[in-house]
Amino acid sequence: MDITICNKADLQNNQSVKFTIPCEKFDREGFVINRNGEYFAYYNECPHIGIALDWDDNDFFLQDFSKLVCKNHGAEFVPESGSCTTGPCQGTALKTIELKFQNDQIIAQVA
Repeated sequence: MDITICNKADLQNNQSVKFTIPCEKFDREGFVINRNGEYFAYYNECPHIGIALDWDDNDFFLQDFSKLVCKNHGAEFVPESGSCTTGPCQGTALKTIELKFQNDQIIAQVA
């Protein structure tokens, strides 16, 4: 299933946008980030206990934008890979979502 998220121009460097992934029983949530002109998407689920990373809408980065952070337990993730470097889920990673680009639109490809 393809989910159109937004236009590339609408997502500035170190910004994110969340989107809904329709599922049979419960919808899931994903987010995409712009990291120096590259785009990465992940499920909004901390590998520690599966809860959303953000408390505030689209607030996924540390203040200095160096890492993504789970606001619940402080786990930190490399923005470009989703790998957890600090916190209770160290050694694991965020689940990635494949992206494609069509007419400057960012499109998530989910199963």
